[in-house]
Amino acid sequence: MHHTAEGSGWVWRLRDGTGGAVAVSSRAYERHSTCQAAYERFRALLAELGSGGVIPWDEAE
Repeated sequence: MHHTAEGSGWVWRLRDGTGGAVAVSSRAYERHSTCQAAYERFRALLAELGSGGVIPWDEAE
């Protein structure tokens, strides 16, 4: 997490092994704690999605 260059708030970035950003917050958060909570929710969502089975395209809705 870091403060935005414009100074408008806090954002988070998920980086790969080389340091490249693979996901970023959709907005800046006024408080660091709110940004951190949003990041933790995103990580929990990734874990939940990763625990599911593969859904074939013809069965997806």
